[in-house]
Amino acid sequence: MKKLIVKLVPPSGDKGYSFQTMHASAEQMETLIGLMSDPVVIKARPFLQGQDDSSGWIMIEFWVPDRTRVLEASAILAQLVGACLVEGEITMEDVRGTER
Repeated sequence: MKKLIVKLVPPSGDKGYSFQTMHASAEQMETLIGLMSDPVVIKARPFLQGQDDSSGWIMIEFWVPDRTRVLEASAILAQLVGACLVEGEITMEDVRGTER
């Protein structure tokens, strides 16, 4: 099984901050989507930008410029799927994954 990757990706172009995963299980993806309505997460105005079940990729974009709210929301999402939140872009190494 590939290692779960969870990243807070910085704004780029017309995209705001986004919470992204690679190699998430179907259950973890379902949990993340369900948590978009959490009272703290909703303050960051989350939007499900995309998902790919075959690679465990999900992108939840935040439509608020307040970095503090984005960090709070991302920390909750990461914690509830048992992951450590890292900031940065998704890399090819992330896509390839590593064995657990």
